Amino acid sequence: INAEYMGIFILQKMEHEDLALKYKGICGAKKIELLPSVQRFFKDVKKDKEKIDIIIRGNDKYNFHERVTDDHMELMAETFKGMEKQINIIDLRYNLLTDKGVKSLAEFLKLAKNTSSINLLGNSITAKGAEELAIALKGSEKLWYLNLNGNSIGTDGCIAITELIFYNPQLKHLDIGNNDIKYDGIIALANVVGSNYTIEAVSYTHLRAHETLRYLVCRLLLEKKK
Repeated sequence: INAEYMGIFILQKMEHEDLALKYKGICGAKKIELLPSVQRFFKDVKKDKEKIDIIIRGNDKYNFHERVTDDHMELMAETFKGMEKQINIIDLRYNLLTDKGVKSLAEFLKLAKNTSSINLLGNSITAKGAEELAIALKGSEKLWYLNLNGNSIGTDGCIAITELIFYNPQLKHLDIGNNDIKYDGIIALANVVGSNYTIEAVSYTHLRAHETLRYLVCRLLLEKKK
C-alpha cells in the first residue's frame, strides 16, 4: 500500500472515531500529557449532536486537581475543529486560563457563531485576553450571556467588552465584577448600556468607581424595562 493511500485511510478513520480518541491522539502528537477531566468530557460528547455544550467547571470536585490549562484549551479547540458551529454553551469557570489560552479560545469562537453562553468566571484573564474575546465575538448572532467575573481585565478590558456589546444587541446579561475596573470603564459601560436596547442585567460588583456612576448604570437598565 503506498503512502498516499495510507494517508487517506488514516484521515478517514480519524473522521469517524470518537472525540476522546482524537483528543488523545493530539496530546500524543504534541507530547502533552492527557488531562483526565478533558478526556472524561470528550468521552461523553456525541459528534453528531446538533448542539454541544462544553462544560468543564474547575470548582467541580472531580475537576479541581485537573483544571483546564492554556495548553489544553488549545488542544480542545483543535479537537473540535470543523465542529465549531455545533457549540452552544461554553462553561469553563474556575479553571487556569490566561491570555494564552483565551487566544486559542478566541480563534475558535470566530467560527463558533451559534454559541449562546460563555462563562469564564474565576480564571486569570487580563485586558489583552478580553480584547481578543471582544474581537472574536463581535457580531455574534446568538450570544446572550457573557461572564468574566473574577478575572483581571481592568479598565481597558472593560472598554473592549463594552465595545463588543455595542455591536451585539442580543446580549442580555453581562458580568464583569471583581475586575479592578475604574471610572473610565464604568463611563464606557454606561454609554453602551444606553445604546443597547436588549441588555437586561449588568453585574459589576466591587468596581472601583464612584457610586454615582454605578447608580447611572442601574437607572439606565431600569429605564429599559419600562
